[in-house]
Amino acid sequence: MLWVSRPVTMRPSCCAKCKLEGMVDIKHPRCNCGRAQPAFGMPEDARASCCAKCKLEGMVDIKNPRCNCGRAQPAFGMPEDARASCCAECKLDGMVDIRSRRCNCGRARPCFGMPEDAWPSCCAKCKVEGMVDILHPKCFVCGTRASYPDAAGKPRQLCAAHSSAVGAHVLSSPSWSRAASDCFDLLEEAQGFDYRFRRRFDEEAGAWSGEEFAGLVPDRAFRPDAHDPQRREIVEFLGNYYHGFPPKHPQHLSFTCVGGKTSPELHCETFERLDLFLEQGLRVFYVWEHEFTEWQKLAATGEAPPISRILRRHTQRSSKARRTAKKSAKTAAAAAKRHAS
Repeated sequence: MLWVSRPVTMRPSCCAKCKLEGMVDIKHPRCNCGRAQPAFGMPEDARASCCAKCKLEGMVDIKNPRCNCGRAQPAFGMPEDARASCCAECKLDGMVDIRSRRCNCGRARPCFGMPEDAWPSCCAKCKVEGMVDILHPKCFVCGTRASYPDAAGKPRQLCAAHSSAVGAHVLSSPSWSRAASDCFDLLEEAQGFDYRFRRRFDEEAGAWSGEEFAGLVPDRAFRPDAHDPQRREIVEFLGNYYHGFPPKHPQHLSFTCVGGKTSPELHCETFERLDLFLEQGLRVFYVWEHEFTEWQKLAATGEAPPISRILRRHTQRSSKARRTAKKSAKTAAAAAKRHAS
């Protein structure tokens, strides 16, 4: 997944699917030429802006800085310096190790400092009254780990819940698929029985209920989307962004999925996982997200077939089919890497 945001902010806010016009990739910035990641910039720059081919006169390697002697990476600098400038051999009197700062006692790395300090200066044993943990700040409302800004925008002041309460953070939506819940509701109605273990979305209450079942495959934390112990049956709702597209689909070779993986890669991984459920003597079914979306469109016009038509049963694949799927996945991954480079 690519994290993108507007150029005016230093923090990403949207994924590749949700990005707005004018947003750029902050997590994986590119040189102005667009061909490589930047490493060079002016000495006063906080971030690199040019690659080795495009660097201008006076630019230095910000990503991999070197000591003035050019032989090693710097680690030492004056106590007030934000960046190290000298290696161990070239350090001057009064310089300290900036890259691996130590407490004044010299025994441990510092974590504590005064609230207004930019850098910690004391370890837990040497901390003075009034010092706070700068490296691991706590939410000042509930005391849990603070990773989110307060109402004024100051970072690492609140936990996710309290940052959301003051309007500085938007809580993530549940990871469960609303489309999957709708699909299972329709399947249960058509088949005349309920899946005991699955997540359900209550539209009136606007809340989720139920739970998924784990432990069907020994030593694995797999949780099928729906499971009925009495019928020894599981059903998986295969979202295309997380599981790819089937081989006969037009987007099977071209679609880029979660984590930058190709559709054949995730398709292969998904069905290898379904094979593990089969080995436990379970009946395995699945529904493709794109097929359910098409079914919903037909249902809106009153021309949809029974929903059981899109419920597919997974059967044990032959060794040849498995090898073919793996080969296809490797070929697609290699092609994607060549295209990216």
